[in-house]
Amino acid sequence: AELYEIRKKYPEALSNLDKALAIFSRENFLDGIIVTLVNKGNIYTAQGKYLLAQTVLDSSLRIARRAESKTHQKSILWAISENYRLSGNHKLAYEYYVKYHQIYDTLYELERANRISELSMQYNNERIQKENLALKNNNLEMQLNLRKKTNQNRS
Repeated sequence: AELYEIRKKYPEALSNLDKALAIFSRENFLDGIIVTLVNKGNIYTAQGKYLLAQTVLDSSLRIARRAESKTHQKSILWAISENYRLSGNHKLAYEYYVKYHQIYDTLYELERANRISELSMQYNNERIQKENLALKNNNLEMQLNLRKKTNQNRS
C-alpha cells in the first residue's frame, strides 16, 4: 500500500489498506488497525476528500485513546491538524496542532526523564563497582600485609 501511495496510485493503496484492515480487525490487532486507518486518512487528505479523511482519522484516534497509545495519538493529531489545514479550517487545524504538541511534550518529557534515570543508574552502578574494587584491593593489601607479618614472625 505504501508504494502505491508514494506513486499516487491511491485506489490501489486503499484496496490494499482495506485488505490489511480486515486482517487486523479479525485478529483484533489494534496497532495495525490504527496505523492502517491513519494511512487511509492521509490518502483521503491527499485526494482532497477531507470529510472522509476526518471520519477515518477520528476513528483511529478513538481506538488509540482506548488503547492508551500516546505515540499513535500524537501522529493522529498531527494528521488531523494537517487535514484541517489543507481543507482551509485553520481554527481546528490550530486546535489539533496544540493537542499534538501537548502529547509531543509529554512524550518528550517522559523520554527525557527515563534517559536521566537510566544515566543515573549507570553512574551509580559504576560508582558501586569502583567502591567494590577499592574494597577488594584494600582487602588484598591487608591479606598481603598479614602474610608478610606471619612470614616475618616465622623467620
